[in-house]
Amino acid sequence: MLAAIEAPALEAESSEPLASEAESFEQALVTRVADLTGYRNAAYAAEYAEDVRHVAALAADRAGEEGAAPIALAYAKGLHKFMAYKDEYEVARLHLDPAERARREREFGADAVVSVLLHPPLLRAMGMKRKIRLRRSADVVFRVLRAARFLRGTPFDVFGYAEVRRVERALVTEYRDLMRDALARLSPATAGAVAAIAALPEAVRGYEDIKLASVAKFHDRARTALAELSEPALMEPGESVLAESGESALVEPGEPVLAESSEPTGTLERM
Repeated sequence: MLAAIEAPALEAESSEPLASEAESFEQALVTRVADLTGYRNAAYAAEYAEDVRHVAALAADRAGEEGAAPIALAYAKGLHKFMAYKDEYEVARLHLDPAERARREREFGADAVVSVLLHPPLLRAMGMKRKIRLRRSADVVFRVLRAARFLRGTPFDVFGYAEVRRVERALVTEYRDLMRDALARLSPATAGAVAAIAALPEAVRGYEDIKLASVAKFHDRARTALAELSEPALMEPGESVLAESGESALVEPGEPVLAESSEPTGTLERM
Protein backbone atom coordinates (compact mmCIF):
# COMPACT_ATOMS: atom_id res chain seq x y z
CA MET A 1 0.00 0.00 0.00
CA LEU A 2 1.40 3.39 -0.98
CA ALA A 3 1.48 6.20 1.54
CA ALA A 4 1.69 9.85 0.53
CA ILE A 5 3.91 11.90 2.80
CA GLU A 6 4.64 15.60 2.66
CA ALA A 7 8.24 16.72 3.12
CA PRO A 8 9.10 20.03 4.81
CA ALA A 9 9.15 23.12 2.62
CA LEU A 10 12.45 24.77 1.78
CA GLU A 11 12.03 27.47 4.37
CA ALA A 12 11.88 24.98 7.24
CA GLU A 13 14.78 25.23 9.64
CA SER A 14 16.67 22.04 10.47
CA SER A 15 17.97 21.22 13.91
CA GLU A 16 21.51 21.60 15.16
CA PRO A 17 23.78 18.53 15.09
CA LEU A 18 22.62 16.11 17.76
CA ALA A 19 24.68 16.31 20.93
CA SER A 20 24.68 14.77 24.36
CA GLU A 21 23.82 16.90 27.39
CA ALA A 22 27.44 16.74 28.52
CA GLU A 23 28.93 17.49 25.10
CA SER A 24 32.57 18.50 25.40
CA PHE A 25 34.29 21.25 23.46
CA GLU A 26 36.21 18.76 21.31
CA GLN A 27 33.07 16.73 20.59
CA ALA A 28 31.21 19.87 19.58
CA LEU A 29 34.05 20.95 17.32
CA VAL A 30 34.47 17.60 15.58
CA THR A 31 30.72 17.21 14.98
CA ARG A 32 30.34 20.68 13.53
CA VAL A 33 33.48 20.55 11.39
CA ALA A 34 32.05 17.44 9.73
CA ASP A 35 28.70 19.16 9.24
CA LEU A 36 30.24 22.30 7.70
CA THR A 37 32.33 20.17 5.36
CA GLY A 38 29.13 18.76 3.92
CA TYR A 39 27.42 22.14 4.10
CA ARG A 40 30.03 23.76 1.85
CA ASN A 41 33.55 22.28 1.77
CA ALA A 42 36.63 21.40 3.84
CA ALA A 43 38.12 24.90 3.58
CA TYR A 44 34.95 26.43 5.03
CA ALA A 45 35.03 23.95 7.91
CA ALA A 46 38.73 24.62 8.52
CA GLU A 47 38.06 28.36 8.72
CA TYR A 48 35.43 27.65 11.38
CA ALA A 49 37.73 25.37 13.40
CA GLU A 50 40.61 27.87 13.32
CA ASP A 51 38.34 30.68 14.48
CA VAL A 52 36.85 28.65 17.33
CA ARG A 53 40.24 27.41 18.57
CA HIS A 54 41.61 30.96 18.48
CA VAL A 55 38.74 32.21 20.65
CA ALA A 56 39.12 29.24 23.02
CA ALA A 57 42.85 29.93 23.46
CA LEU A 58 42.30 33.65 23.98
CA ALA A 59 39.57 33.00 26.54
CA ALA A 60 41.77 30.56 28.47
CA ASP A 61 44.60 33.09 28.53
CA ARG A 62 42.37 35.81 29.97
CA ALA A 63 39.96 33.88 32.20
CA GLY A 64 41.70 30.59 32.93
CA GLU A 65 40.68 27.13 31.74
CA GLU A 66 37.62 26.89 33.99
CA GLY A 67 36.27 30.29 33.01
CA ALA A 68 37.03 29.77 29.33
CA ALA A 69 35.35 26.37 28.90
CA PRO A 70 31.72 27.62 28.73
CA ILE A 71 32.77 30.46 26.43
CA ALA A 72 34.57 28.15 24.00
CA LEU A 73 31.69 25.67 23.85
CA ALA A 74 29.05 28.38 23.38
CA TYR A 75 31.10 30.02 20.63
CA ALA A 76 31.60 26.71 18.83
CA LYS A 77 27.83 26.21 18.78
CA GLY A 78 26.95 29.82 18.00
CA LEU A 79 29.38 30.30 15.12
CA HIS A 80 28.29 27.00 13.57
CA LYS A 81 24.65 28.03 13.79
CA PHE A 82 25.30 31.23 11.87
CA MET A 83 27.72 29.69 9.35
CA ALA A 84 25.32 26.82 8.57
CA TYR A 85 22.14 28.84 8.01
CA LYS A 86 19.45 26.73 6.38
CA ASP A 87 19.03 27.96 2.83
CA GLU A 88 17.69 26.20 -0.28
CA TYR A 89 20.97 24.39 -0.94
CA GLU A 90 21.20 23.07 2.60
CA VAL A 91 17.61 21.84 2.76
CA ALA A 92 18.25 19.98 -0.50
CA ARG A 93 21.36 18.35 1.00
CA LEU A 94 19.52 17.34 4.13
CA HIS A 95 16.58 15.95 2.14
CA LEU A 96 18.98 13.68 0.21
CA ASP A 97 20.86 12.57 3.32
CA PRO A 98 20.78 8.75 3.68
CA ALA A 99 19.81 9.05 7.33
CA GLU A 100 16.77 11.14 6.42
CA ARG A 101 15.76 8.67 3.71
CA ALA A 102 16.06 5.80 6.18
CA ARG A 103 13.90 7.68 8.68
CA ARG A 104 11.15 8.20 6.10
CA GLU A 105 11.23 4.56 5.08
CA ARG A 106 11.01 3.39 8.70
CA GLU A 107 8.10 5.69 9.39
CA PHE A 108 6.11 5.36 6.16
CA GLY A 109 7.53 2.34 4.35
CA ALA A 110 9.84 1.94 1.38
CA ASP A 111 6.99 2.37 -1.12
CA ALA A 112 5.75 5.68 0.27
CA VAL A 113 5.18 8.42 -2.30
CA VAL A 114 7.00 11.56 -1.23
CA SER A 115 5.37 14.89 -2.04
CA VAL A 116 7.54 17.95 -1.44
CA LEU A 117 6.12 21.46 -1.08
CA LEU A 118 8.53 24.27 -1.95
CA HIS A 119 8.07 27.97 -1.30
CA PRO A 120 11.49 29.67 -1.16
CA PRO A 121 11.76 33.37 -0.21
CA LEU A 122 12.75 34.33 -3.75
CA LEU A 123 9.41 33.16 -5.14
CA ARG A 124 7.49 34.86 -2.35
CA ALA A 125 9.31 38.11 -3.09
CA MET A 126 8.20 37.76 -6.71
CA GLY A 127 4.57 37.54 -5.59
CA MET A 128 4.05 33.78 -5.84
CA LYS A 129 1.75 32.88 -2.97
CA ARG A 130 1.21 29.18 -3.66
CA LYS A 131 3.74 26.49 -2.91
CA ILE A 132 5.22 24.31 -5.64
CA ARG A 133 4.45 20.61 -5.26
CA LEU A 134 7.07 18.11 -6.45
CA ARG A 135 6.77 14.34 -6.41
CA ARG A 136 9.08 12.09 -8.44
CA SER A 137 10.98 15.09 -9.77
CA ALA A 138 11.88 16.21 -6.23
CA ASP A 139 15.09 14.19 -6.06
CA VAL A 140 16.28 15.61 -9.38
CA VAL A 141 15.65 19.18 -8.20
CA PHE A 142 17.36 18.55 -4.88
CA ARG A 143 20.39 16.95 -6.51
CA VAL A 144 20.82 20.00 -8.75
CA LEU A 145 20.50 22.32 -5.77
CA ARG A 146 22.95 20.31 -3.69
CA ALA A 147 25.51 20.35 -6.51
CA ALA A 148 25.05 24.12 -6.91
CA ARG A 149 25.80 24.98 -3.29
CA PHE A 150 29.19 26.40 -4.34
CA LEU A 151 27.18 29.38 -5.66
CA ARG A 152 26.08 30.27 -2.14
CA GLY A 153 26.91 33.90 -1.35
CA THR A 154 28.17 34.72 -4.85
CA PRO A 155 26.54 37.10 -7.36
CA PHE A 156 25.21 33.97 -9.11
CA ASP A 157 23.28 32.83 -6.03
CA VAL A 158 19.74 33.71 -7.12
CA PHE A 159 18.34 32.72 -3.72
CA GLY A 160 20.84 34.93 -1.91
CA TYR A 161 19.17 38.17 -2.95
CA ALA A 162 16.27 37.62 -0.53
CA GLU A 163 16.43 39.87 2.53
CA VAL A 164 16.53 37.00 4.98
CA ARG A 165 19.52 35.43 3.19
CA ARG A 166 21.46 38.72 3.28
CA VAL A 167 20.72 39.05 6.98
CA GLU A 168 21.84 35.46 7.61
CA ARG A 169 25.16 36.01 5.87
CA ALA A 170 25.77 39.22 7.80
CA LEU A 171 25.22 37.48 11.15
CA VAL A 172 28.54 35.62 10.85
CA THR A 173 30.54 38.85 10.76
CA GLU A 174 28.34 40.54 13.36
CA TYR A 175 28.79 37.66 15.80
CA ARG A 176 32.55 37.58 15.33
CA ASP A 177 32.73 41.33 15.95
CA LEU A 178 30.51 40.99 19.01
CA MET A 179 32.76 38.31 20.49
CA ARG A 180 35.88 40.35 19.70
CA ASP A 181 34.47 43.23 21.75
CA ALA A 182 33.36 40.91 24.55
CA LEU A 183 36.74 39.14 24.73
CA ALA A 184 38.47 42.52 25.01
CA ARG A 185 36.64 42.89 28.35
CA LEU A 186 37.14 39.29 29.49
CA SER A 187 38.59 38.51 32.90
CA PRO A 188 37.86 35.84 35.51
CA ALA A 189 35.23 38.19 36.95
CA THR A 190 33.43 38.67 33.62
CA ALA A 191 33.69 35.11 32.28
CA GLY A 192 30.04 34.33 33.01
CA ALA A 193 28.82 37.45 31.24
CA VAL A 194 31.00 36.74 28.19
CA ALA A 195 29.74 33.14 28.06
CA ALA A 196 26.16 34.48 28.05
CA ILE A 197 27.04 36.73 25.10
CA ALA A 198 28.58 33.79 23.26
CA ALA A 199 25.32 31.87 23.73
CA LEU A 200 23.07 34.62 22.27
CA PRO A 201 22.74 32.87 18.85
CA GLU A 202 20.61 30.18 20.50
CA ALA A 203 17.68 32.62 20.46
CA VAL A 204 17.84 33.17 16.67
CA ARG A 205 15.21 30.82 15.25
CA GLY A 206 12.50 30.45 12.64
CA TYR A 207 12.38 31.58 9.04
CA GLU A 208 11.40 34.66 7.04
CA ASP A 209 9.66 37.32 9.18
CA ILE A 210 9.94 35.17 12.32
CA LYS A 211 13.69 34.87 11.87
CA LEU A 212 14.13 38.56 11.04
CA ALA A 213 12.29 39.43 14.26
CA SER A 214 14.52 37.09 16.28
CA VAL A 215 17.62 38.65 14.68
CA ALA A 216 16.40 42.09 15.78
CA LYS A 217 16.09 40.75 19.35
CA PHE A 218 19.60 39.27 19.04
CA HIS A 219 20.94 42.72 18.12
CA ASP A 220 19.13 44.35 21.07
CA ARG A 221 20.36 41.75 23.54
CA ALA A 222 23.91 42.01 22.18
CA ARG A 223 23.96 45.80 22.67
CA THR A 224 22.57 45.50 26.18
CA ALA A 225 24.91 42.69 27.22
CA LEU A 226 27.98 44.47 25.87
CA ALA A 227 27.01 47.70 27.65
CA GLU A 228 26.51 45.84 30.94
CA LEU A 229 29.85 44.11 30.47
CA SER A 230 31.51 47.55 30.38
CA GLU A 231 29.95 48.73 33.64
CA PRO A 232 32.39 49.43 36.52
CA ALA A 233 30.83 46.71 38.69
CA LEU A 234 32.09 44.06 36.28
CA MET A 235 35.57 45.52 35.83
CA GLU A 236 38.53 44.61 38.00
CA PRO A 237 41.08 47.14 39.31
CA GLY A 238 44.03 47.32 36.93
CA GLU A 239 42.11 45.58 34.15
CA SER A 240 42.90 46.60 30.58
CA VAL A 241 39.99 47.77 28.44
CA LEU A 242 40.44 48.04 24.66
CA ALA A 243 39.14 51.34 23.35
CA GLU A 244 37.78 51.81 19.85
CA SER A 245 41.13 53.28 18.78
CA GLY A 246 42.85 50.02 19.69
CA GLU A 247 44.66 51.62 22.66
CA SER A 248 44.26 50.31 26.19
CA ALA A 249 43.59 52.06 29.47
CA LEU A 250 43.99 50.85 33.03
CA VAL A 251 41.17 50.90 35.54
CA GLU A 252 42.41 51.97 38.93
CA PRO A 253 40.57 51.37 42.22
CA GLY A 254 37.75 53.90 42.59
CA GLU A 255 38.22 55.26 39.07
CA PRO A 256 35.17 55.30 36.79
CA VAL A 257 35.35 53.23 33.63
CA LEU A 258 35.01 55.32 30.50
CA ALA A 259 34.52 52.53 27.98
CA GLU A 260 31.93 52.91 25.28
CA SER A 261 29.91 49.93 24.18
CA SER A 262 29.26 49.49 20.51
CA GLU A 263 26.76 47.63 18.39
CA PRO A 264 28.22 44.68 16.47
CA THR A 265 29.87 46.29 13.49
CA GLY A 266 29.00 43.76 10.77
CA THR A 267 27.02 45.19 7.90
CA LEU A 268 24.55 43.51 5.62
CA GLU A 269 26.22 42.19 2.53
CA ARG A 270 24.82 43.68 -0.63
CA MET A 271 25.00 41.58 -3.75
